Amino acid sequence: MNDKQERYRKEILSGLDRLWKDNGRIKAFKYFEDLAYRSLVSEIFGEPEPDVVLLGTGIPEVLLRAFPINYRYITGGSHAMTAWSDDLVPRDTDPVSRSILGQIHAPGIMDLSRSLFLIPIQSDSMRKIAFLLKEEGYHTFTLDIPPARDERSVGEWERQLVLMVEAIAGHAHKRISLARIKKAAKTVTGARYHLNRFISDTEDRGQGISGAGKMLIRNSFYYADDLEEWTYHLKVLGWEIEHSASRYRQDVRPGILLTGSPILFPNYKIPFLIEDVGMRIRDFIDPSTVRQEEFLSTKGIHGTKNAMHAIAASSYKYDASPAYTCNEALMTAIHGSIRDGKIEGVIFHILKGQIEYDFELERMTEMFESYDIPVFRLETDFQDQDIEQLRIRLEAFCEMLSQKHCMQGKRIVQAS
Repeated sequence: MNDKQERYRKEILSGLDRLWKDNGRIKAFKYFEDLAYRSLVSEIFGEPEPDVVLLGTGIPEVLLRAFPINYRYITGGSHAMTAWSDDLVPRDTDPVSRSILGQIHAPGIMDLSRSLFLIPIQSDSMRKIAFLLKEEGYHTFTLDIPPARDERSVGEWERQLVLMVEAIAGHAHKRISLARIKKAAKTVTGARYHLNRFISDTEDRGQGISGAGKMLIRNSFYYADDLEEWTYHLKVLGWEIEHSASRYRQDVRPGILLTGSPILFPNYKIPFLIEDVGMRIRDFIDPSTVRQEEFLSTKGIHGTKNAMHAIAASSYKYDASPAYTCNEALMTAIHGSIRDGKIEGVIFHILKGQIEYDFELERMTEMFESYDIPVFRLETDFQDQDIEQLRIRLEAFCEMLSQKHCMQGKRIVQAS
């Protein structure tokens, strides 16, 4: 193992060590840590080459699981992996794109030369990645997200998904069937249902599990080869937290919503800082978490063509990628999160170079103001040099929320 590979392994272990420190009293959490380690670090030790590689989470997973193929996600959350992208893109390229390219090109990590890359074009950065990979001779299939939400756009999205299925079948020499589509839809929907139920049920369980711990569990959905096994361990985790809830004191820290640029393991710099300064991550919303709200019913699906239309319509409805001028799916999810009145502040996280996530900030700020919720925009990257500066700013935001919370409490007491 060379120095860069060792740096990558230490980055993963450092994040997992911190998560275990915060959540290790919940024994069932270990499964999700082990899953993250095996999925991210074991690729150094000669994992089999995947038939298909997905960049990001914008492809309907039902179609992938309906194929008898080996596939994996590359989402780009590692600072160590950017070391292999220095000669490919300018240094001011956003860190997620650099991390993705680094992971693809890192020697000794995994051979992807014969894999088919599925690339949803969600931003200019992803378009550039697709171009670079095609120029280098990789097998690629790109999907352009229609910019408007109407029947015509759903039809275009369905057409592209049909072509994608044909591309996978031709590349992997495997076929898809209606029975496999229905089975995959049941498995994926079941896993998402239990994930959302787990997140909802643990909101008011005191300090049973940290916000960063919940983020790892959400991320681990994309690490799991066996979703039924993953769902079983999620149920066990929920059961353990429920039966241990009496041991945990009520969490009185200010509850915040974390949104903006997706935060991907192992770079949990911001979630760890938020919790260190005394705030609680009550919810976190990005395109991948909105996608996990999608439940696909197989009722009424009687043929493969009918199934493709249902998958296209459902996946398009829950697509919250930054490709949209008006990201209604994201706005709807955020509105649902703050409606119950438990969000006291919003941290809008932007990774340098990902300006596409800034486009919705003005509209969101207007919505937050209507609920009297303060918004803190935080711009950073994967490096640690700005941690102390960010800590000072987050501490000030936390103090403001705490004072507001105290004032509201006094008003309630006086009114009663």
